Amino acid sequence: KIAEIHNGTGQKATFIEERLHQLITISEGVVEGEIKVFNPNKSLHATYCIKNQKKQGEEKIYYNGSLEDPQIKLSLYWDDDTIQGMVKTWYPSGKPESQREFNQNKKQGTSVAWYENGDVMFIEEYDQDLLITASYFKLKDDLPVSQIEQGKGIATLHTARGLFLKKISYEKNLLHTNTHF
Repeated sequence: KIAEIHNGTGQKATFIEERLHQLITISEGVVEGEIKVFNPNKSLHATYCIKNQKKQGEEKIYYNGSLEDPQIKLSLYWDDDTIQGMVKTWYPSGKPESQREFNQNKKQGTSVAWYENGDVMFIEEYDQDLLITASYFKLKDDLPVSQIEQGKGIATLHTARGLFLKKISYEKNLLHTNTHF
């Protein structure tokens, strides 16, 4: 037996092509509590909670790997179906990749990203989803390669291993699409 509901309370299992897809917590006959979602290889894909038919609390998404000890990929917090608080990501190695603050589904406050080796990739400050200030760094370099001040400047982006991706021009907190580098 994988799941059971008794007197309107327990867990409901859903299947896709005869494999377990979800375990859904039921309370007093409605979906209320933890939901577990599984990958085709039976490893844990995600966990989150439902309260009053909305996402509430921490949601975790895992890499498709270990069945016994899942490796976290993403963590975020829900408040009444909106993203609220810190959103964090990790590399498959378990090292931090990024963290961003959100307020009602919008970037608010500090965002930081790291290269795979742990060096800072960028630090950004947002106000209501608008990029206000930022510093972007090359791998193994303590001085910014580009900056944004008062919503204007250049964002120089690199891959997790430090390879150059592209430069993006910002003007008045918005992408300036006519600039070519």
